[in-house]
Amino acid sequence: MTRGSTGFTLIEVMVALAVIAIAMAALIMATGHAADDALYLQRRTLATWIAADRLAELRLRRLSPGPGSRDSGERELAGVRWQWRQAAQASPDPAFVQVIVSVGPPDRPQRSDARLLALFPRSGAQR
Repeated sequence: MTRGSTGFTLIEVMVALAVIAIAMAALIMATGHAADDALYLQRRTLATWIAADRLAELRLRRLSPGPGSRDSGERELAGVRWQWRQAAQASPDPAFVQVIVSVGPPDRPQRSDARLLALFPRSGAQR
């Protein structure tokens, strides 16, 4: 190049393109992580609603599961099938039973997307 010419050399253009490519790759990865996080939060929110709904159902029916009892079922919410599992156990206060409801996908029963705990009066306990 002659002195006094304006413009960029080939090396300068290649370095600029490399910087832009790296920045775009980072942006795409961040967008992917944000989408994954949104799906995780949606799944967890729906599972929490189902667990809360099951506990509310027990309260409204005035059911108090006995310690050691278990129950399970399936429910559909937002077009997705969910499996809930309920387990009752003794609580530190003998007048109450601790009920834990776990919710997850039916194809993987060991996985729990939400887990809620509530205390219910033990059947026959003085109030």
